Amino acid sequence: MNKPSVHATTRGRGINPAIRALAVGAVLFALAIPGHTQDENAQARQAETQAELQAVQERYEEARDELEQLRASHEILEAELSTARSEQSDLGEQLALRDAEISELESQIETAQ
Repeated sequence: MNKPSVHATTRGRGINPAIRALAVGAVLFALAIPGHTQDENAQARQAETQAELQAVQERYEEARDELEQLRASHEILEAELSTARSEQSDLGEQLALRDAEISELESQIETAQ
């Protein structure tokens, strides 16, 4: 007995089941690629956005730290300026007293001559 060929048994029933399975697999694979590529693109965009967000967050933290340092420096400088103004005022008073002493001494010298 001759065994009938695969083609002989499927003749009249359409495409060979193995070829049909390969064709269906190829179609499904082709359909899956664009979706997979879109997922990869979305993931890449999301990763890029996360990286940008992280960079912005780091710049924000650095700017905030710098601002805090500037505020602290400002407070120190204000205190130093206040001290310097107080010292200047004291020196001005001393200068006025010395000027008064000099004027008095000059008057005494003129009177003595």
